[in-house]
Amino acid sequence: MSEKFSKDERTMAKLEIGIEAPDLKGSSVTKTGDFDLKKSMKAKPVVVVFSRYFGCPACQADFDELVEVKDKLAKKATIVYITQSTKSSAEKFLSDKKGVDFSILCDPEKPYPLYKAWGVGKVGISTLPKLIKKAKASKHEHGPKEGDEAQSPADFVVGTDGKLVYVNYSLLDIGKLLELVEKL
Repeated sequence: MSEKFSKDERTMAKLEIGIEAPDLKGSSVTKTGDFDLKKSMKAKPVVVVFSRYFGCPACQADFDELVEVKDKLAKKATIVYITQSTKSSAEKFLSDKKGVDFSILCDPEKPYPLYKAWGVGKVGISTLPKLIKKAKASKHEHGPKEGDEAQSPADFVVGTDGKLVYVNYSLLDIGKLLELVEKL
């Protein structure tokens, strides 16, 4: 993490609750087809999860937690997952995963336009120790490094009106997501 960050990367504008969600479209590596936030949010709120890459043990643990509760979340919200892994890496990672029926979008090349549009930049000083702790506690081994090793995870909830109702620039907090989605 000794990489020097440009001024733009250090001062990337983070999104806030109450503002209009940025556009989000892409082709999913799962059998869900193309994803379009504007179309999806008309039916129900959308949970948007940004990971780092599928080789990251902490991200693998977060993904497992998401899959465990996806049915509860899907009752009230649509789920979309974004990764910096390549399509082939994502497909390989998902090949032994059962029940992954939500959209997974890949954003593997600089300048990572989906991450940039959502203000998801470098991992913050308060998140880094949690990320390291979760990776060490994870049952997963570190896989191939992809994307930006200093990338932060983040998650959001977009209401049916297109506005952000939840913003978290850190590791996935399944408890908060479930609590919030239950109230929607």
